[in-house]
Amino acid sequence: MIALQARSGELLILLALFGAIAGCTTAPEDAQLQALDGTWEITELEALGPRGDLTEALRSQYTEPPTLTIENGDPARYIVAGTRTSESDTLHIEGQVQEVRSNEIAFVSGFETDIVWTLDVRTGTRARLVSGPGVQGPAPLLRVLFPTLTWSDTDGARLQIERND
Repeated sequence: MIALQARSGELLILLALFGAIAGCTTAPEDAQLQALDGTWEITELEALGPRGDLTEALRSQYTEPPTLTIENGDPARYIVAGTRTSESDTLHIEGQVQEVRSNEIAFVSGFETDIVWTLDVRTGTRARLVSGPGVQGPAPLLRVLFPTLTWSDTDGARLQIERND
């Protein structure tokens, strides 16, 4: 009986230790934002739905690919910028960006709602951001990029970005 209690105690200690290890991460806080720090060109844009690939539409509406800049400060900020071909005005939206989870970031100001992105930094020069449909989806950004089109919260999007600095 004493041996069983000792084993139970050892098991509880091991479970507590494994639980503590599982809850730890070796990645520094805001690692995804650090990896994104700098200026990136939006090289591909795909609407997740019937509109499909919007890369050519993006290229035809802007003199150069719009850029996404992440400034990893306190607080971290983002800037989406570009010059439209048919208008003399420029696109310039900025706000605060936060790391939500190890592979998710959110634009938490600058648009009417937050936009949550699942992030995949493929290399030091390429990354993909995906935002699904819903109230925290990419519709606010799509409305700014393509103001003549109607976007709803049921639209998702995938952005391919490449470092240009």
